[in-house]
Amino acid sequence: MYLLKNFTFEEYQTFFALLLKSFEGLRNFNEKEIIRVLMDEVKLFTKTIQNGMTLLKDLIEKLKKENKNLIPWEEVFKLYDTYGFPLELTQEIAEEEKMAIDQAGYEKQVKGAKERSRNATKEMFKKGTDWSKYLEGIPQTQFIGYDEVETSDAKLLKDFDVDGQRVLIFDKTPFYAEMGGQKWDFGKVILDSGEEVEIKDVQTFAGVSLHLVK
Repeated sequence: MYLLKNFTFEEYQTFFALLLKSFEGLRNFNEKEIIRVLMDEVKLFTKTIQNGMTLLKDLIEKLKKENKNLIPWEEVFKLYDTYGFPLELTQEIAEEEKMAIDQAGYEKQVKGAKERSRNATKEMFKKGTDWSKYLEGIPQTQFIGYDEVETSDAKLLKDFDVDGQRVLIFDKTPFYAEMGGQKWDFGKVILDSGEEVEIKDVQTFAGVSLHLVK
């Protein structure tokens, strides 16, 4: 019931051909690249759902053995925050299993986590960090987000820590930085070492994009 359909390349191609038809003449799109990125995302999301369902199933079995019918907010939040498992699926599966979730506690935790993250970022930029000493010899970042949503050849120029906050700088990036009141992009980056990191915020200083790691 919760499995995602594996669409073929041809099915995606047909869908995007119809979708992008509305933008003909306005911009050039790399249709094959868009389809490839989307298919990769579907595969990753499918894996996330499958892993989350296994964890949730084990948790529900454990709670039932303890004669409990409420899934604690800590567990719901961990499924969402650590494993990327959507709250809606947790709710649906819990309902099917005659379980309830502590949604009030979960929502309070999510709100608090987002607020703490925002405040930490604002504080770091407000307190007068001398970014120039970290950026000596670093060229301005090339923004490629208008043409690409993913890249595999961005070069990591610097990986450093500022007051407990890890910051990454690349020679180019598809991540939009906060400016002009517009919200920054967020997503995941796989480094050459194989390490996967989540970018929670992107700021700029002297034309250099600062990718803040979660």
